[in-house]
Amino acid sequence: MLDLIATGYTCVDTIVPVSHCPPANDTAILATLPEEVPHSFGGCAANVTVGMNRLGHRTGMATLLGADEPGRAYLAHLQAEGVDTRDVQLVATERTARSFLLCAPDGEYQIFYYPGVAPTDWQGEFDFSTMAEARYALVTAGPLHFCCAFIDAASEHDVPLIWQLKTHTSIYPDEVLHRFWKQSFMIMMNAGESLWLCERLGAASPQDLLRGATSIVIVTEGAEGATLYAADQAITHVPSVPLADTYPVGAGDAFTAGFLDGFLQDADWVECTRRGVTLATFALSQPGAHSGLPDRETYWKQHLAYWSQQ
Repeated sequence: MLDLIATGYTCVDTIVPVSHCPPANDTAILATLPEEVPHSFGGCAANVTVGMNRLGHRTGMATLLGADEPGRAYLAHLQAEGVDTRDVQLVATERTARSFLLCAPDGEYQIFYYPGVAPTDWQGEFDFSTMAEARYALVTAGPLHFCCAFIDAASEHDVPLIWQLKTHTSIYPDEVLHRFWKQSFMIMMNAGESLWLCERLGAASPQDLLRGATSIVIVTEGAEGATLYAADQAITHVPSVPLADTYPVGAGDAFTAGFLDGFLQDADWVECTRRGVTLATFALSQPGAHSGLPDRETYWKQHLAYWSQQ
């Protein structure tokens, strides 16, 4: 049995430190050449599944990779992390997606994305064979047709759906937004994405999304922490943990992994959120989308240190 099956874009990341994030027609200074930066593996679904696997959960991925050297390396990386890859497809003649992230010392960053195998109109064949073995399904940003087929498979097998919204890489027609919302019992997003989604769905606030199947909405707010909107309790805010230096890439995905760790262990919503905050601090403390995520012993020691006095 898998605790979670997740889908979303995968990409090989090149994270380059820069002097600042320049506006149009301005120039920034690279701290090093991109070809001298070690590649890392990223993408929302992979960040969540790898993070949860390191905490002792069993997770799987359903996604597309190019059948090129980076794609094979990515597949080997997921397998080495213990992620179930039966629904990861290597697509012949296609290239694996790449991301070039320019990160400034103040925590701001810019992303330049080459989609490769993952355009939104990809129409190949896929079989979500592991869905029948999963307790929960997580849909993040990914090829639209692929994601729609994924949530159809979740519905077919009565697997509860979690939606981690990402607006910056996804184009959601209104009918798809309503479809995802109607099926998701949990929605996770940041503050900007929350404003965008509420406007598109005609909701007055995240609390107004608590209809039908949706019983929990979590809005992350960066250094301010996160706010929970749950059908069974009042709106609750959980603060963040102050850090001196941060690397923001992958922090939201780490929060999701930590939150779901608590959820799978039947923790209350506040404790789930605290666990999300704790795991996000690991992502914020090191470059790389999930390279700095810990094992359970390291994570739990830090979690207790952060929250024992609260």
